[in-house]
Amino acid sequence: MSTVKNPLAKIQNNVVFDDIISSLNLNYKSILMNSLLIITTVTSCLRLSSFSAATTVPMALRSVDFEVFGRVQGVFFRKYTKDQAEKLALKGWCRNTSKGTVEGQMQGPSDKVETMMNWLKTTGSPSSQIDKANFKNDKEISEYTFSNFDIRRDN
Repeated sequence: MSTVKNPLAKIQNNVVFDDIISSLNLNYKSILMNSLLIITTVTSCLRLSSFSAATTVPMALRSVDFEVFGRVQGVFFRKYTKDQAEKLALKGWCRNTSKGTVEGQMQGPSDKVETMMNWLKTTGSPSSQIDKANFKNDKEISEYTFSNFDIRRDN
């Protein structure tokens, strides 16, 4: 059994030991608090970035001119075209031409414009007979230039 020759040394050693433990406890608490702060900050940044990405990504809009050939006048083609465009939330116009065709312009999200292009090539009004549909001036736009889809007076 060992005996301490100097009782004061034991007390001093305990005080030093207690100081070390206190310092470690403070460092441990500090590390935990900093870790929590970092986790909270990273989580907030991720939420903000996903929120801002969802709200700032502009929707790609597309504008396309069209002309449809065949039996497309006197068969309610323009009315059905307007109805279909409104179902797809497209904006623009259509009208009869002196050549016996129907021409127009449509604007909207690219996938909806693509759907309408297919409809103009293949479907039309029930009594129509589509020979072909031509599309030109296909371009991306930053904003609409029309507020709705209209039927215009004949050209």
